[in-house]
Amino acid sequence: MLSFQFLRYLSLQIAHAAELAGLTGIYDTYYRGLSNDTPHPSVVALNHHMDADENGLIRGLRWGSDVLDVENTIMAVCTTTMHTIYLAKEMLNQEDISTGLDRGWEEYKRLTGVMAEATA
Repeated sequence: MLSFQFLRYLSLQIAHAAELAGLTGIYDTYYRGLSNDTPHPSVVALNHHMDADENGLIRGLRWGSDVLDVENTIMAVCTTTMHTIYLAKEMLNQEDISTGLDRGWEEYKRLTGVMAEATA
C-alpha cells in the first residue's frame, strides 16, 4: 500500500510546474484566473455573484453568466491556446505545422482587433 507521504510527491502541483518551467507569469496571467472562475470556486470567484454598491456593501445576488466575463474567459483561453501550440511547435521541433499556425495567428490577431474595436 502506498503511503500518503509518497502520494504527495506524485501529485501534480501546477504552480510548482510552472515555476520550474519558467512560466510563472503565464500561470498567474491565465491559469490562476481561469481556475478561480471555473473548476475551483473560491471567494474571489463568488464575488462575481454579488451585487454590491460603491462602498462594497452587498445589496443582493446576481445569477447567470456575466457576458463580459465570458468574453474575457474565451479570449484568455484563445490566447493560451495559441501560445501553447507555438511553444509545443518549438519544443518538439515541428516546423511542419508552421503554415497552419501562422494562419491561426493571423486570424487570432484579426479577431482580437475586432474585439478591441467593439469595446472601444
